[in-house]
Amino acid sequence: PPPPLPSIGISPPPPPPPPLPVMAPPPPPLPEMVPPPPPPITGLRTSELNLIPEKASQSSTTLSSSMEFLGLGKTITDGHRTVPTRRTNNNIKYYSLPKTKMKTLNWTKVNNQYLDKSVWSSADPPNLTINFRKIDELFCQKPRAKSSPAVLSPNGVSKTNVVNILDNNRSLAINIMLKQFKSGSHEILEALQNGASIPLEKLKGLQRVLPTDEEIKLIKKKDVDLSLVGSAEQFCLQLNSISNYQLRIKLMIEKEELPAIISEIQSQLESVKEMCDDLIKNQPFKQFLSLVLFIGNYLNAGSYAGNSSGFTLDTLPKLLDTRANKPRVTFLHFVVEVAQTNKMDDILSFTKYTEALRNLSRISFLSLEDEINIKTKQIRSLHLQLSKQMKKQICDQFSDFIKQAVIDIETLNNEYKSATEVIRRVAVYFGEDVNKFKIEECFALLGNFFERIDVVAKENINRRIQEEKNKTLAAELEKEKDVPNMKRRARGSMIPKDEEVCIVDLVLRDIKRGSFNLRSVKAEGEKHI
Repeated sequence: PPPPLPSIGISPPPPPPPPLPVMAPPPPPLPEMVPPPPPPITGLRTSELNLIPEKASQSSTTLSSSMEFLGLGKTITDGHRTVPTRRTNNNIKYYSLPKTKMKTLNWTKVNNQYLDKSVWSSADPPNLTINFRKIDELFCQKPRAKSSPAVLSPNGVSKTNVVNILDNNRSLAINIMLKQFKSGSHEILEALQNGASIPLEKLKGLQRVLPTDEEIKLIKKKDVDLSLVGSAEQFCLQLNSISNYQLRIKLMIEKEELPAIISEIQSQLESVKEMCDDLIKNQPFKQFLSLVLFIGNYLNAGSYAGNSSGFTLDTLPKLLDTRANKPRVTFLHFVVEVAQTNKMDDILSFTKYTEALRNLSRISFLSLEDEINIKTKQIRSLHLQLSKQMKKQICDQFSDFIKQAVIDIETLNNEYKSATEVIRRVAVYFGEDVNKFKIEECFALLGNFFERIDVVAKENINRRIQEEKNKTLAAELEKEKDVPNMKRRARGSMIPKDEEVCIVDLVLRDIKRGSFNLRSVKAEGEKHI
């Protein structure tokens, strides 16, 4: 080493240590550590085991067979190679590896810490002849059918390599929708680009599963080959590649749906207007209301309700509440009877509108108004969006439709205003509050009332027929009193002329008074006893 520098006075570093001596090889294993070979197993016949020795000498055949059975040898038995167990458990003394995959024997292994004093610590292989080939035949697993090549999706992506990015529920919903189309996503994309017609239900199903902007960003942001994503993700990307696809779908839905909606609403409005005109112009109903008012004022003369100039429509059902002194007769029965007895049957002809009124009562005029307003806003919004588009393709596809739709919506609004004016006239005609008047409630009330008038008219006819029968029977009973040798049917009783007479009532009265006699019919020539 060089001498220390005089100016600094620092001594040089010490010399490196001497190298380590070469390590000696490990000592050979002690003789007593090598396990002795197992004794030969008596009674073992190698012919039944079909043993084929490969590397064993002729002098150690018995020893090799025993080692094979115990899992310590290297020879092959019917394709089986007996190998030591991989577990470091010396208590497991045998292990056989079949040539084919076998069925699993479901058991629970004993914990190694419990083996020393268990039966398994001294369990030796039985001195038996075992046919391993038969075990293979009985308990081998059947080979599975060769899997067919990976099926390609409609977009050419192998299903085995599909990468799903969307939520499972969203992906499932999109795939279910795609199954409704024979050609899958290709049919949808082509229809959107060319403006071809798609059934309305399928269009609504497509609109329900349209991808959101967040989902599109998530698919594009994912660091994966886009050709390997699932069919739902690929459809979302292909759909997003079409300009204004959401506007196209809305226009296609309106194109399929709007004509039917407008036609249905127009038909309902026309039916409402016709019925309103019929009620206003119906003279028989007007005469019937006048008859009710005339008789009602007679009943109410001198009371707070008398001298009325008219009544509201909700009074009509109450005509059944005022009962007469005669059984099963009400004020409405009497009014209808007056019309019938005065040969005024035509006055009840207005009841022919019963069924039509009931059907129209199911139409909610407010619901029609809401539906018209919603469609008007939708069409105007689509017309505004389409007018801002610079794409010639989408304008050419839907410009004619949207122009006609605007005209149809304006016509529908005018018809609604006309129907509203007719309904206001009906409210004024019947003396109702215009602001509170609801035409569907009016139709329901009149429909039920007209039906009740038909029932009352039939009840009056049946009662009149029964009264005629009772009068005839009473006259016959009066004649029986003057016939000699004829026993009176009702001793000491007279039938008032003004009361209803019924043969059943007379018989019951005779039985109650004890004046009822049985008459026996005798043969000719015999006397009555």
